[in-house]
Amino acid sequence: MKTLFLLFAVAFLVFQVQGNANPEEDGGDAKEAEGAAHPRSSIVCKTMGGSCRHSCLHNEKSVGNCLPGIYCCQGF
Repeated sequence: MKTLFLLFAVAFLVFQVQGNANPEEDGGDAKEAEGAAHPRSSIVCKTMGGSCRHSCLHNEKSVGNCLPGIYCCQGF
Protein backbone atom coordinates (compact mmCIF):
# COMPACT_ATOMS: atom_id res chain seq x y z
CA MET A 1 0.00 0.00 0.00
CA LYS A 2 2.86 2.38 0.80
CA THR A 3 4.36 1.71 -2.63
CA LEU A 4 1.07 2.52 -4.32
CA PHE A 5 0.74 5.78 -2.40
CA LEU A 6 4.34 6.71 -3.29
CA LEU A 7 3.66 5.93 -6.95
CA PHE A 8 0.63 8.26 -6.98
CA ALA A 9 2.67 11.01 -5.31
CA VAL A 10 5.51 10.71 -7.84
CA ALA A 11 3.08 10.65 -10.77
CA PHE A 12 1.36 13.77 -9.41
CA LEU A 13 4.69 15.60 -9.12
CA VAL A 14 5.69 14.59 -12.66
CA PHE A 15 2.43 15.98 -14.04
CA GLN A 16 2.90 19.20 -12.05
CA VAL A 17 6.41 19.69 -13.44
CA GLN A 18 5.29 18.95 -16.99
CA GLY A 19 2.42 21.42 -16.66
CA ASN A 20 4.77 24.18 -15.48
CA ALA A 21 7.49 23.44 -18.06
CA ASN A 22 5.73 25.42 -20.84
CA PRO A 23 4.15 28.52 -19.26
CA GLU A 24 2.09 30.77 -21.48
CA GLU A 25 3.94 33.85 -22.71
CA ASP A 26 1.22 36.25 -21.61
CA GLY A 27 1.11 34.75 -18.12
CA GLY A 28 -2.42 33.38 -18.53
CA ASP A 29 -5.45 34.36 -16.55
CA ALA A 30 -5.13 33.80 -12.79
CA LYS A 31 -8.73 32.64 -12.57
CA GLU A 32 -8.16 29.99 -15.25
CA ALA A 33 -5.05 28.73 -13.51
CA GLU A 34 -6.87 28.57 -10.18
CA GLY A 35 -9.76 26.65 -11.70
CA ALA A 36 -7.43 24.15 -13.33
CA ALA A 37 -5.94 23.15 -9.98
CA HIS A 38 -9.22 22.21 -8.28
CA PRO A 39 -9.97 18.91 -10.03
CA ARG A 40 -6.45 17.73 -9.24
CA SER A 41 -7.00 18.58 -5.59
CA SER A 42 -10.18 16.50 -5.33
CA ILE A 43 -8.49 13.63 -7.15
CA VAL A 44 -5.55 13.78 -4.77
CA CYS A 45 -7.93 13.95 -1.81
CA LYS A 46 -9.78 10.83 -2.93
CA THR A 47 -6.51 9.05 -3.73
CA MET A 48 -5.34 9.72 -0.19
CA GLY A 49 -8.53 8.14 1.18
CA GLY A 50 -10.31 11.40 1.96
CA SER A 51 -13.63 12.82 0.87
CA CYS A 52 -14.62 16.32 -0.21
CA ARG A 53 -17.20 17.95 2.09
CA HIS A 54 -18.51 21.39 3.05
CA SER A 55 -17.66 20.57 6.67
CA CYS A 56 -15.85 17.59 8.17
CA LEU A 57 -17.67 15.11 10.38
CA HIS A 58 -16.89 14.88 14.11
CA ASN A 59 -14.54 11.92 13.53
CA GLU A 60 -12.68 13.54 10.61
CA LYS A 61 -10.05 16.24 10.24
CA SER A 62 -9.46 18.66 7.39
CA VAL A 63 -6.23 17.89 5.51
CA GLY A 64 -6.66 20.36 2.64
CA ASN A 65 -9.12 21.90 0.21
CA CYS A 66 -10.84 20.34 -2.78
CA LEU A 67 -12.43 23.62 -3.89
CA PRO A 68 -12.87 26.99 -2.21
CA GLY A 69 -15.12 26.30 0.78
CA ILE A 70 -14.98 22.52 0.30
CA TYR A 71 -12.56 20.62 2.52
CA CYS A 72 -10.71 17.35 2.08
CA CYS A 73 -11.66 15.35 5.18
CA GLN A 74 -9.96 12.20 6.49
CA GLY A 75 -10.98 10.07 9.42
CA PHE A 76 -8.64 9.66 12.36
